[in-house]
Amino acid sequence: MKVFFSNHIPGYALGDAIEALTHGTVHHTGFVRRSGLILEAVPPHVTQRLVTAEDLGGVRHLSVFALRGMTPALEDAFEAEFDRILAAPPAYSGEDLFGFLFNQPNTDEAHTFCSRLVMHTIMRVAPPELWPLVRCMEGDWVSPRDLYISPMFVPSSL
Repeated sequence: MKVFFSNHIPGYALGDAIEALTHGTVHHTGFVRRSGLILEAVPPHVTQRLVTAEDLGGVRHLSVFALRGMTPALEDAFEAEFDRILAAPPAYSGEDLFGFLFNQPNTDEAHTFCSRLVMHTIMRVAPPELWPLVRCMEGDWVSPRDLYISPMFVPSSL
């Protein structure tokens, strides 16, 4: 399991808003599966897809990181969790996305946004010592920037 961070093309309104509000340089995150597909929370719901040329090129690009402490058993556990998520994919929630600015809890587990999906999935599968953000124990108030700067991620490749 790997985590990706990306910036979409300049002028992407939602991304620009996320960057401004979180003071970050990335505005989207998700998982890279063993198969090379990416799992992400985008409207209307969590989905998986192939990485595209647009993801890899241009001024803004895709960065990939591995979680420190990954083992083959954890990799298998993440893949099983990804399959479980895709069996009943949570809806994407823009309301919850901006709720973290006011420390509002997420609507429910049937709704999510990209960084919450990443943090909550890691919290469900990995032991606490591998969690990327110990200060965000509930995981609802995590931005892509927060995850991007975590020392628990090491640079990797697709």
